[in-house]
Amino acid sequence: MYEELLARSIDSERRNEAHPSFIHIISQLSRDESVLLYELKSRPFSIVDVMDFIRSENRFINRRIEKSDLPEDKMFFKNNIELYYSHLESLSLVTWPIYKQDPIIVGGNQIGIRRYSKFELTDFGKLFIKACIPEKGFDQKTL
Repeated sequence: MYEELLARSIDSERRNEAHPSFIHIISQLSRDESVLLYELKSRPFSIVDVMDFIRSENRFINRRIEKSDLPEDKMFFKNNIELYYSHLESLSLVTWPIYKQDPIIVGGNQIGIRRYSKFELTDFGKLFIKACIPEKGFDQKTL
């Protein structure tokens, strides 16, 4: 990533893609966060989760992922996805909006909710990817 960023910064036609903060961002990324960003280069990740509704407390609990396009097979610590998201979001690289919610109704009562969301790059994240991720990808031995 450093090499790709350096190449951008000295290319007179593309130096505007090399934001000064990118050097600091690269130094903060874990291996799995780098994998997520690399995979997000080609597509966002669709995620469907469900939660139980506790009527007496008017809140949802027990979040469970039903379906996910996250590249868990390429990650070392797939259980850290919430941590990775929080960190990448704090760097303004990704967002995880919910774009649809359906109540789960049984016997006329809501018992839960099903949410549809996308884990995706922000505009700043897209610029970071453009400047720091090689066009041909990474050497898989280094990941």
